[in-house]
Amino acid sequence: MTPEDFLTDIVVNMEQRRSLLSSPAFREALYRHIHPKANSAHLPLLRLLFTLEQEYRSSEELQEADDYAHFENLYWCAFFLFQVGDITDVIQMWRAKNIDMDTACGFDAQFMVGSGPEQTIADLQHSPESDAQELCDYLQANIDSGTFSNLRRWYDQKVSYYAET
Repeated sequence: MTPEDFLTDIVVNMEQRRSLLSSPAFREALYRHIHPKANSAHLPLLRLLFTLEQEYRSSEELQEADDYAHFENLYWCAFFLFQVGDITDVIQMWRAKNIDMDTACGFDAQFMVGSGPEQTIADLQHSPESDAQELCDYLQANIDSGTFSNLRRWYDQKVSYYAET
């Protein structure tokens, strides 16, 4: 294979992959394949998927097509990001939680504390992001109210829920 053939093949394959990833149904199929456990090797893909899910939930496409068959993709992807537990994803999850009233209610606070509630707050206190303090306050209120008191039970329920979905 020549370098030209290689580069041509990559461009064609990237276009095919981009086309596949634009489909909420295909993204759901990826989540089913990853389930029940994501790992750090999935992180670049999960970050891309999460961005696509945010765009989908923010788009007119969802409302116009009345396509609520895949509205939970955002939560499923967030669950996988929780499993990886990388602090750099928490601000984007916070922004996803605030897309609209549906995500404000449906996006569990637990998704954002994959590295643990206290550790997440400690890490966020060093964040230069403008909404980091607001998120810290939100997470602290959830700690105070006991929302995170049984993360294992919440986790097990999510694993079970997505296995049945």
